Amino acid sequence: MSLSPGAAPTHLDDTQQIPSAQDDTQCQVCRQQAWKYKCPRCGRRSCSVACVKQHKADQGCSGERSKTHFVGKDAYNEGIMMSDYVYLEDVARISDNVTRHRMQEYKAPKAHNLRSKALFRQARQIGIRYRVLPFGMSKHAANRSNYNAKFKQIFWTMEFLFPDAGNKRVLDHGNLGDRTLRQVLDNLLFTSTPHGRQDYATLRHELRAYVEAGMDAWTIGLKQDRSRINLTPWLDRPVNDCLKHETVIEYPSIVIWLHNAPELAPKKDDVDNSDAKRQDHPSDNDQDDHESDDASSSRRSSISDDDKDVDDQPQKEAKQENEIQMAPAPPSDAANH
Repeated sequence: MSLSPGAAPTHLDDTQQIPSAQDDTQCQVCRQQAWKYKCPRCGRRSCSVACVKQHKADQGCSGERSKTHFVGKDAYNEGIMMSDYVYLEDVARISDNVTRHRMQEYKAPKAHNLRSKALFRQARQIGIRYRVLPFGMSKHAANRSNYNAKFKQIFWTMEFLFPDAGNKRVLDHGNLGDRTLRQVLDNLLFTSTPHGRQDYATLRHELRAYVEAGMDAWTIGLKQDRSRINLTPWLDRPVNDCLKHETVIEYPSIVIWLHNAPELAPKKDDVDNSDAKRQDHPSDNDQDDHESDDASSSRRSSISDDDKDVDDQPQKEAKQENEIQMAPAPPSDAANH
């Protein structure tokens, strides 16, 4: 190649080659084979999947068509028009999916609320203060407690916390409310034929210190808002009785200690029921008091009536005298003759 006088020589590297007629058909990545693919985003041509990946890595290209960039009127063609059409279809599809998802979210809480209401009514009849968290919270989503109308039983989801085993947390579902707390724990850690979907072998290995110590060595407490209720003496009582007069938020949480148990509050017995019975069925002394009150009120009413009669007596006598004076005199004998 000849150079003009005074012109500086130019040096071309591998990336700045002189264009040739073959560049229109060659792969722009390897420059060895004819191109087969064209990048939707930058238009770079490649011949294989390896070249496509190499192009994305070198150029930092996503390979996705830019659907929102500005295109001049002169550059607008049929391909860009079809791209815009596909983009509008994608927008409509995404909007429809969002609408369907919102409708499903609206129906799900409604069905769940019906189950919660049945459980709430039954728990209230037993004497349990049952509370439900808003939809979407993790504890609400994990709860499977329900009331089975066919068996007329509450099936509780129960949370067990083991502080002496690395704060191990176990969420056990389907615990019948009429079963004792000992039966529930025996099914969880001791019985050879447990009922449930837990990985019982792994669970019992992790809680082997509790298993070896035995259930009688445990200190059991029911978590409340600001206290822990002692359920150790209630181990042989039904779960519903253990929860009676207590507040349960979604499902009961029970903490089990082996050592260094904190001070626990005593469990409320049937104090509330005795008060209610006292109101519904008053004692003999209360009845006597009511009878004496009724008698005194009747005496007061009779005395007031007597006083009223005494006050009205002069008015009655005056009225009788007026009637006597106004009465016509009887005819005399002379008039008759």
